[in-house]
Amino acid sequence: MVRKLLPHLLLAIALLLVAGCDTVTQAPPQITVVITAVDDTTALADGVAEALTGTAQVYIAATETELAFQGIRPSETLTLTPSMTFTPSPTTVVTATRTPTPTITLSPTFAPYPSYTPAADSQESTGFGWIRVLNASRQRVETGLDIYINDIRIARSLLFQGGTTYQQAPVGAVRVSLQTVDVGVAPQINATMPPPLLTTVVNVTENKALSLVIVDNKERALELVSVVEDTTPLASGVSRLTIMQANPFLLQSNILIPDTGRALAYEITPGTTIGPMDIESGNHPIEFYDSDFPDQLYARLDSIEFADRVDYLLIFIAAELESNDPTDYLLFTNPNRRIETDLGVRFINSYTVPTTLILDDQPILTNLPVGATSPVIPVSRQGGNLIIQTVQGERLFAGSLGPWQSDELTADKTILMYPNPNPNAGSNPNRIVINDLSQNVPPTAIRANLRLIHALPGTVGLSLQIRPALSVTQGDSPLDWITIAGSDALQSSPYVGRTPGLYDLRVVLQGAAGTILGRISNVDLLAGGVYDFIIVPGNDIGSTRLQMVEPEVQFTSIGINEGDPEVVIEAVGATLTAMAPEVTATPTTFFTATATITPVPTNTPRPTNTPDAPPPSIAIIPAPPNTARTTVSVSGQDFAPNLNYTIGLNDRATALVAGRTAEDGTINNTVTLPGSIEPGWYTLIVCVDCRVGGAQQQVVAALHVAADNMTPTVTPAP
Repeated sequence: MVRKLLPHLLLAIALLLVAGCDTVTQAPPQITVVITAVDDTTALADGVAEALTGTAQVYIAATETELAFQGIRPSETLTLTPSMTFTPSPTTVVTATRTPTPTITLSPTFAPYPSYTPAADSQESTGFGWIRVLNASRQRVETGLDIYINDIRIARSLLFQGGTTYQQAPVGAVRVSLQTVDVGVAPQINATMPPPLLTTVVNVTENKALSLVIVDNKERALELVSVVEDTTPLASGVSRLTIMQANPFLLQSNILIPDTGRALAYEITPGTTIGPMDIESGNHPIEFYDSDFPDQLYARLDSIEFADRVDYLLIFIAAELESNDPTDYLLFTNPNRRIETDLGVRFINSYTVPTTLILDDQPILTNLPVGATSPVIPVSRQGGNLIIQTVQGERLFAGSLGPWQSDELTADKTILMYPNPNPNAGSNPNRIVINDLSQNVPPTAIRANLRLIHALPGTVGLSLQIRPALSVTQGDSPLDWITIAGSDALQSSPYVGRTPGLYDLRVVLQGAAGTILGRISNVDLLAGGVYDFIIVPGNDIGSTRLQMVEPEVQFTSIGINEGDPEVVIEAVGATLTAMAPEVTATPTTFFTATATITPVPTNTPRPTNTPDAPPPSIAIIPAPPNTARTTVSVSGQDFAPNLNYTIGLNDRATALVAGRTAEDGTINNTVTLPGSIEPGWYTLIVCVDCRVGGAQQQVVAALHVAADNMTPTVTPAP
């Protein structure tokens, strides 16, 4: 019995000893439960779990404390840190959070436009190339520079932002010199002519166009930089761009087009030329980023217009000294060949607001300002559906552009756009009226051709007057003005030939002496050059502006002063014509029909996705062996419906008739043969939708043309 009570006595003694130190057993801490009402089920579950966890941790702490008083310790593998003052965390309230859009780092993510080397030219050998000079230098802004090629002056007083015409030059080395204005007017007399300001030798490549650009280097000295141009035709929706970085004060830059998400160049430095590259046509801003800090935008060029199927040279130059802009730029158009069914079209905006032009659902100009003249844009001779609207999208015109027929097919066009005086009257609800003017230039190699285009709506007729420039006039008093051309409103005068030289020109009101609407001084008219003087609305209400454009790329010859054979022939012919009356040739022999018929060219139909669809075909009357003299009837079937077509002889470019296919894909038309056509065999060509990217449905047939004094043959009856 004593043994059974002994453990209990020992425990009682131990408790008394502990009680002697602290007679009160420590009570468990008070537990506070916080209850929060929430709407979200998930949040409620999280809150309950958090509260239970907190309660459990408090009970564990209390239990461990009590065991410690009893002399019981946990295992060494457990590391429990009781918290006697634990406070439960408040319940988390869950709300919808928008996922942030990642920030675009421009330089690393914008893929560059691919730059390519111009392909080898497949044209026949000519032995010539072409060269021009562009002035991108701010030096001599007032006087300009005289330009010489092989010691022959091709331009006088070429001003900043100006350019010469293209000069036909023999293949090989050519010397180009820059000279102070009029220093070398008579080099054979002035033996002490000072040396040129700058001279260089460049290599002219056959059938290639070369641009020499006058720029300023960092020391403000003149430099000539050459750019070889790609003249191959362009596809619809694409513009070609070559960039020259001629700003010596610009940082090494990444140049981006933000609205297309593409880069023009990375780490471009002064003196670098990149391109050519094909970019999307339209109106684009250009941004400059520091190459060392790719996210730092430090310059932006807004709203540069790149017209459809036009080639551009973009030159970055130093800004004016008083300007705060990091850079300035100049934009020149380059020549590019057109496919044989295209012609060049230039638009003049004489409407009251800037316009956007859309041809066959493809924007060709997105922002043509008031009074502005567009570059020459290649357009199919078969025309298309034209829409003109404001920049904001308000429709101003919807109708047809072309097709152009007969001799008009060989001439480029100038399209005047002006307000419709009666937009709600008759069958024309359009608010814009268009009028196309053909560029029928008399061929000449020794004279300059110029005309007046009157692009002011609602005004009287205007006159174009000319006189020799003051800088070449002998004596103190200038010569009188001479009227050489006149035009009614929204029309053009015929082309007038003038002797090449330096002239002042002005436009005046007809019948109102002294009323000058515009003037241009020191115009260097070159032999073989073509010049349009256009009077357009100015920037202010009621103001006018006279501008000179070259409606086509000028390819004049620098051999004019060296006995060019073509020039000599034309000069001799002009002299003989002046000395003797015109003689009309009388034929002395008659053409006789031959029994041998030239084989008819066969047409290979293009593959289609529908094998059962018959290929297009045509029939002509009279058909060989019968002969035609003045007209030919053409009928066709199985063509694509509602598309423009042309009918020509021997090649698609010399079309005689234009029309539109019917709803059922048929063609019915009559072709009037040219009066000067020679008797013989011809290939008659019908081409439907022969524009870039069009259907290109072409069918041919043989045509036998007889002389007017021949008796037509008749097919024998069976």
